[in-house]
Amino acid sequence: MRFTVEQHRYLSVWMRMKVREYATIAGPLVTEAKIALARAEHMAAAEKAIVVGNQIVDRLGRLHTSLNTLDGDTGATRKVSADLKKLLPPFTHFHFEANEIGMSTELCLRELQDTDTETLRELVVTVFDNAADAGHTLAANPVDASSMHEPALDFGQLTELVDRLADAERRLEELSVAWAEHLEPVRFKRIRYLVEQFHQQARARLLARLPDPDEVPVKSQTRPGPKASTSRVMGKVSKSRPRVEAEKSSSTEPVAPPQTVPVIKAMPRRPPQPTALDDAAIVSKGIDLNDELDGFIRRTRADAQRPSRVPADMKDLFDQHATRLEQSANDVEGVLARKAAEFPVGSLGAELRAGAARTRREGVAVYGAMIAGRRPRETYLQWLKDNNLVEIVKDERGRIKTRQRQDYFQEYRVLDKSQHNKPLWVAHFHYDHLTDADDQFTAAHLKFADAYLQTLPEPRRQELSTFDPVDNALRRITNPTVLDLFLKPEPAPA
Repeated sequence: MRFTVEQHRYLSVWMRMKVREYATIAGPLVTEAKIALARAEHMAAAEKAIVVGNQIVDRLGRLHTSLNTLDGDTGATRKVSADLKKLLPPFTHFHFEANEIGMSTELCLRELQDTDTETLRELVVTVFDNAADAGHTLAANPVDASSMHEPALDFGQLTELVDRLADAERRLEELSVAWAEHLEPVRFKRIRYLVEQFHQQARARLLARLPDPDEVPVKSQTRPGPKASTSRVMGKVSKSRPRVEAEKSSSTEPVAPPQTVPVIKAMPRRPPQPTALDDAAIVSKGIDLNDELDGFIRRTRADAQRPSRVPADMKDLFDQHATRLEQSANDVEGVLARKAAEFPVGSLGAELRAGAARTRREGVAVYGAMIAGRRPRETYLQWLKDNNLVEIVKDERGRIKTRQRQDYFQEYRVLDKSQHNKPLWVAHFHYDHLTDADDQFTAAHLKFADAYLQTLPEPRRQELSTFDPVDNALRRITNPTVLDLFLKPEPAPA
């Protein structure tokens, strides 16, 4: 026991020194750092920081292993464990692993002769940056079973993290295939492993916050009750070992906590400072944007069809391009107001604005198509309905008795307006009895319509027909606003 206590005190002091060393090494790598490092200097600093970070992570693991050993006992040792936890640093291995992703951009790239790696670098920076941000979000919101506070990340935020990390995993896989010769295999494999671990951690946290299974009535799910204690039954404390208390009181007094860990993001190439364009250049830029609009829409639509792409990110790309078109329209109209005679493009401003409006519509359409082709979620349904892309129709057959559950369900069909009102999803509301009121359902959930699944290739049909625990939770209908779409539908316009 004395050895464990002294080990924690020693490692707490050691980690204070190491975190200070880590911050000194990593300081120039922080995005906001005023000193821009050359590639070789950046790589050298990153390698040193990763080594120190791994040393800290190793010692953190030792501390938690010893605490788990103490927690496995009863009596005074658990009291000592609780006191030792006060000496734990305010950071976890997630902080260093998220930083490792952020600082590994250049370490993963091979500079080959007669090869321009800027395209690959931009792709890597984007993926690494998004993955590191997700990791830092998890690190900044730890789940501590001993904490009296609820986790800061809510269900929706965790769902977004799961989606973003799944997208990062898939993009890394695509890079490993398309750019194999330009990537350092060992370092890139390490980053893929870290992203996978963050993805699994986000999924685990999401699963921990899931509501009860479908068999539990929705009303019961929304009614918080007292939480069951996770504490173990305390055994009777033996008074034959009073020395443990004495050691604890003299050896586990708090020491100053270690410093915080700096946040390191992927190192982007510093964009060139925008130069003021003359009137001819402004008009030329507007013409180029207008001419390239069809190509942008075509490329972005194709990219959106890749697996695991985040729908919100794809819509943002359309919105950002629409903003560029609108700004160009403003600039062009300013030029034409002064020198209309010199530039015979009087309709260019209006064309750019029309292109911006079209681009935003395309963004909405792509977003809708992406979520419609994914496993149904309550949040997806609400967005589709808010944007008037689906119609909900109650099955006139009424409630149907189920074989397995021996209850009754009422089906509602979700019709896709973009596909001539063909069924996309169905919603099932379950009832114990045939005569129960509509709002007395025991469970409500979404699933794909059989007619829609039959239109898909067999591999895709099998993939979408499989639901894991996260998918099952996300397809439940519990939000009062979404429930009203079925139980209190708005009257059809006359």
